[in-house]
Amino acid sequence: METDRDAFLIPNPFLNSPVSSLATSPSATQSPTRNASTTIYYFLTPESSIGAFHRNKGRTIHTLHWGRGRYVIIHADEVSGNEEKARVETFVVGKDVTKGEKLQCIVKGGKFKASFLLPDDESTGLELKSQGLLISEVSHDLVFAFAEVVK
Repeated sequence: METDRDAFLIPNPFLNSPVSSLATSPSATQSPTRNASTTIYYFLTPESSIGAFHRNKGRTIHTLHWGRGRYVIIHADEVSGNEEKARVETFVVGKDVTKGEKLQCIVKGGKFKASFLLPDDESTGLELKSQGLLISEVSHDLVFAFAEVVK
């Protein structure tokens, strides 16, 4: 669910760039301006436990509010030839940082990403006992647009 859309418009940093091919809507890609930032949150539950693979055009900051989940990131944008396979990265978002779980992660634009609900407690075995996974995402293109102008 979107919770904020900055009214401040910036030059579209993805206009006529290879990243523009990621857009699901041609009008969003061809628009000369974009909102400087947007904020959303999503909530995975045992009844809806998968956040489907998708990719954002710009850099996105993901912040955990509660729960545990596994992120899978496919770095398809790093593949240069037909023979290469994309690098796959996976990690757990959760509050147990002593076990390597992450409270926050940053995903650069162009990456395929998905999230999957995990049990709140690993000791429950295969049974998915979870109160859900609540994540917020902030996309801000202002820094990217500024960098493009400075080039």
